[in-house]
Amino acid sequence: MSARNNGRTLPRGPWSFSFVGTTVILFSWLAYCEGFEVRGVGTYRAASVQAGEVIGSRTQNFNFSITVKDCKWFLHFALANPFTDADYSELSYDGTNLYRITVFESWLNEEKKAGKHVGPNAAEAMVIDGEVPRFSYTHHGSIVWLAYASGCYFAKVRNGLALPPAFPGVSTARSVRPLNEFWQRVILEMHSENLFPSEVVYIETNAPGFNQWEFTNLLFRVGDYTNLNGFAFCKKATLMVYAPFRIPGQSQTNLIETDVYNISAEEIILNAENLLARPNVAKVTLISDARFRRDAKFPVESFSYMADRWHTKDEARLLPEFKKAYRQAVAVARRKPTSTARFLVLAVFMLLLVLPALFWRFCVQVKR
Repeated sequence: MSARNNGRTLPRGPWSFSFVGTTVILFSWLAYCEGFEVRGVGTYRAASVQAGEVIGSRTQNFNFSITVKDCKWFLHFALANPFTDADYSELSYDGTNLYRITVFESWLNEEKKAGKHVGPNAAEAMVIDGEVPRFSYTHHGSIVWLAYASGCYFAKVRNGLALPPAFPGVSTARSVRPLNEFWQRVILEMHSENLFPSEVVYIETNAPGFNQWEFTNLLFRVGDYTNLNGFAFCKKATLMVYAPFRIPGQSQTNLIETDVYNISAEEIILNAENLLARPNVAKVTLISDARFRRDAKFPVESFSYMADRWHTKDEARLLPEFKKAYRQAVAVARRKPTSTARFLVLAVFMLLLVLPALFWRFCVQVKR
């Protein structure tokens, strides 16, 4: 593995404190401010589970590069064929929103040559507010994010709860989707000389259908480090996914290792100059936009549109697709009774129950 620092030296951060047995690094953030890039390779193994037992598996290879600067990051990775039709995928965090794009232009051209009817878009993308990458289609990027770009997020984690990054949802108790947010208890161990986690354990405590059974869902662990200008960077890491499976006809539940990711860094470059704020949208792309889901009055969960560039929120508000989704959100909100309406209905109901007794008390008895 090679390492470069572009002729500059990064100072080491001296500050740390102990919190609930976990060492949290509060160094000067200069490593993140100056920026760095990591290039490497990875493997992904998915188990086939039947009747609560592993009966086989398949393996995917991929390569990646990630640039991190000022707590923002940009990740590019490509999967090896024959398990994908995508040319590559890119994810980024610009300090406010998460972006993802998956390009399948080669597949589209092959389908057109074969005379098949295909859509006009050569890519599919999504933008959403948030910081943790939870795009299920690009779950291979989760281990890279944990190894090199998660430190800023974990520095803000409170009460031991965190959003897990994306992992395959087919074999797990709860599927990770960008709009399906759920929190898990997290146990962190940060490396003593930097902001990167050396081990992260995500513990599921509320999986549907498993009677509040608590189990380890994700386990991330750095296996080897390389030192560069006084900083220990992850050289090798593993991410393991566990899921509960019921054995047919029995009350027993097995916790099975369903997915395993491994990455190995091949080159680390300090003081990386080029950090793209978001993936490039050069062709017609189907974009799903979920930046309006937290609107105080009429939240719009998500809407989609064709575009050849990213739109700002103000630009997106002017799109006919947003206006249609907004009207639907307004209609749904108006159909739901508000707290005031519920109170009035309850008050009227209680009054109808009391009126007969009052009538009997003050009218019938007085006549007697």
